[in-house]
Amino acid sequence: MPQPKKIPHDVPDEVKLVLAHLRPAPEALAQERERLLTELTTRQESSTEALQQLQRQVAAVLVSLRPDAPFQARLASELSSALDSYMKHPGAVIPPPDIIGDCMNHVRSYLEAIGMSPLLAVVDELPDPPLADAEEEDRQEHELQMQHRFGSIRG
Repeated sequence: MPQPKKIPHDVPDEVKLVLAHLRPAPEALAQERERLLTELTTRQESSTEALQQLQRQVAAVLVSLRPDAPFQARLASELSSALDSYMKHPGAVIPPPDIIGDCMNHVRSYLEAIGMSPLLAVVDELPDPPLADAEEEDRQEHELQMQHRFGSIRG
């Protein structure tokens, strides 16, 4: 049976308690993880620089799921930043290639398998953050409709 991950000393006690009670991941998930890592590595050579950065970060998350890998709380925020950067890149293919979604689905399956389904349920219930640009466009559109309907009050 695999040993639990080593937990850094600076992790809050509440997190240590949760991490100490997680189940080991099934072997099938380990095999899937390694297949995805191989595919990511193969695709990196032919990818754009923006996509390569995202693929490297996704690979880092997958590597962190190995039983011998240390717990790294920062990976979630780094992945989020990498995805944001990719999505803002002018040449980015939106949505990202299927391999990225496959990897994210694998992470979800892994978290469910080790006993973190309650956390995923909470995350699923969180509302998506509003898009500032979309709100501004909606406000401007509303203002234009009002001006058209009632005429401009400016001289």
